[in-house]
Amino acid sequence: MSILWFLPQDNTTTLLQYLVSQYVRKHQSDLDDDHTTLPLPEPSDIAQSALINFDDVGQELKKVTTSVNGMVGQWKNNLNLLIYIYFFYCVKD
Repeated sequence: MSILWFLPQDNTTTLLQYLVSQYVRKHQSDLDDDHTTLPLPEPSDIAQSALINFDDVGQELKKVTTSVNGMVGQWKNNLNLLIYIYFFYCVKD
């Protein structure tokens, strides 16, 4: 006797797919079950995600943050310069 008796017997549905479809059926009944695609990852994506080194990701995020903050500072300087030029040349009476 199978403890997963509620799954289709043709082995085309995983337990995760069944649980998600039941959740959608219970909590989001306005969706059409026949045309709803479930966002399940591919097995190879799961294997690749296990290889992520979060220390490296954190270091890269710090670099990106520093770079973005530097660009924001440059834009502020350029904007201040443009405002100064506009008022000096265009507004002086």
